[in-house]
Amino acid sequence: HRSLNPYDISVETAKLLHSEIFPYWINRNFKEWVRERYNAPLCQAIDERFAVYFLWKQAALSHTIPDFSKVLRLGALGIIEEIKEVAAREGGDLDPVRQSMLVCLEGLIAYGRNLASRARKDGEREVDSRRKSELARLAEICERVPAHPARTMDEAVNAVWITWVGLHMENTNAGLSLGRLDRLLQPYFEADMKKMETEEERQEYIRRTIELISCFFMRCTDHLPLTPDLANWYFGGSSSDQAITLGGITPEGKDAVCDMTYIFLKVTEMLSIRDPNVNARFHPGINSDGYLKRLCEVNFVTAATPSMHNDVAVMQSLEEFDYDPRDLRDWAAVGCVEPTLSGVHVGHTNFEMINMVAALEMALNNGYHPLMKWKLGPETGNVEDFETFDQFFNCFCTQFGFLVDRSVEYNDMLGEAHKYIRPTPLLSSVIGDCITKGRDLTGGGARYNSSGAACIGLTDVTDSMLVIKKLVFDDKLIDFASLKDAVDSNFENHSVVHAAALNKVDLFGSGSDEAVEMAGRITQFVHDAFKRHVNYRGGPYTAGFWSMSNHVIYGTLSGALPSGRLAGKPFTPGLTPEPHASRSLLDNIRDVARLNPRHMNNNIAFNVKIAPGGDDNREKIINRMFSYVKTYFELGGMQMQMNVVTSETLKDAMAHPENYRNLLVRISGYNAYFVTLNSDLQKELIERAEYGL
Repeated sequence: HRSLNPYDISVETAKLLHSEIFPYWINRNFKEWVRERYNAPLCQAIDERFAVYFLWKQAALSHTIPDFSKVLRLGALGIIEEIKEVAAREGGDLDPVRQSMLVCLEGLIAYGRNLASRARKDGEREVDSRRKSELARLAEICERVPAHPARTMDEAVNAVWITWVGLHMENTNAGLSLGRLDRLLQPYFEADMKKMETEEERQEYIRRTIELISCFFMRCTDHLPLTPDLANWYFGGSSSDQAITLGGITPEGKDAVCDMTYIFLKVTEMLSIRDPNVNARFHPGINSDGYLKRLCEVNFVTAATPSMHNDVAVMQSLEEFDYDPRDLRDWAAVGCVEPTLSGVHVGHTNFEMINMVAALEMALNNGYHPLMKWKLGPETGNVEDFETFDQFFNCFCTQFGFLVDRSVEYNDMLGEAHKYIRPTPLLSSVIGDCITKGRDLTGGGARYNSSGAACIGLTDVTDSMLVIKKLVFDDKLIDFASLKDAVDSNFENHSVVHAAALNKVDLFGSGSDEAVEMAGRITQFVHDAFKRHVNYRGGPYTAGFWSMSNHVIYGTLSGALPSGRLAGKPFTPGLTPEPHASRSLLDNIRDVARLNPRHMNNNIAFNVKIAPGGDDNREKIINRMFSYVKTYFELGGMQMQMNVVTSETLKDAMAHPENYRNLLVRISGYNAYFVTLNSDLQKELIERAEYGL
């Protein structure tokens, strides 16, 4: 009966959850394991206040990409044989880890064959001849896959889906992603097409493939994580965030755009649904302009998808880890926008959502967090004590470093809980090197291991730093204590100070070199703060600047800022500039593109709202969108996502939701239906800068 995203469940299900399932698990979960083992540590207490950071690992070790190519190439029986062969080379007996993998794979085979049996029985009762034929064919397919290697497109898609269901039986439904399905399915498309003798047969096969991929999309969007109402405010409108990645280059460095790329784009365009989350790689100089223009066209039609990534910049961001070049070229997005190496990498790229503004507030208050009324951080001095801007900047770094250290500490504790409570043998069997190492992925069995943070509020912190530097230290228009008084009072009776903060400082996104330098200084520090740590699986920590929808809830939980932002207002999404930073989208594009991708190795979300005019025709709109994206990528920008919708349309949808049930919007890394969002998030979308074409 809740107002946002209600679940239509039976009374029996509600009673079962309330009386049996929730009571059973209330003390048998990762959080309670950590609380008991580590005596309710400070790092956990911070997380439970919701205002500073939120760790996903208390619910899921997710955000990775299974090696579906292995499932299609070997089948579950082939993977079982691989496990037995590895064990034989080491002495013959199956250790508990590999035995667990084998049991799960046998379960997956049994599930496929049970589906075959069900299809066969339903077919026997079916009177419609066409449906009877479909069920007979499904029975044949499920009898073969995922037990055996796939031979056709039908078998390949069903093998992926059946495996996907199995993986979600084992793992929480959050951010587990599908990877590069266009490249994966292309060989089956080519093999099937070779069997077609006439043009009519080929056209029918293409139509059938579009229908098949559409059905796959609808199955993906049909399942949702069971979440409390609080999630509607923290992660408004988000579903499972199952990312599919298209295009880019092959592991050999060749153009990976293929027939199936365009089929996936056609399905994305036709259905215009929020999940799966479609991401597209573009490699300047290798992928064609025609492909990039098609991405823009689909983005225009759907109003919000796909998200577009610059291959060169993303791979530059990952160079420090010395990944094998073939693995690096095979990266794909997981969850929202985060890069992960397909099938060999447990990146857990959303281990936390951390509020950078909280560290700024603590720096302004000598380690005290105003909203929580908690002397949380180290004492770094009062504002009247700072003689130089660098002293205050270092104070912010100390506070943020403290929060990073605590969140990493909690993440590692939760990681140990996963390792002890809930290993994931099925997922481990399809992640590279887990079988050969004989180690579950929760214990570091994957070839590559890392943990990634989403750092929220970069633009708000950058702009606040610029205001402090200019008004207090450079121009000396106001002393620091007076500026803080204005901030603490939400600028009431301080209209002159508020106007100066809003109008006398060049912000990030305005084309200011100093603003870009400030943002770069902050991103480098954040990168280095995480780089100091090694996670419990022996891998590095990475830092990205995207926000899901937490830029809204963290804004609600924050006071006014020196930038002039008022208390409770949302932060900007991802690292998008403030709406009033510039009237020119090109200024935004240039500033974001000038940031160093090597300091943003968990990717970014750069949100742009395009508002076509009444005289703009389809061709003109798409050409302009293409020009913006192409220019941004040529300047070195990492990622861009567009909402093609006017604020007036969004306002009307807010007033008359019944007329806009399928209005898709891009939040910050994922898609949502506008009418399912809480009002704060809807208003934030309306208030974003709107650029004409």
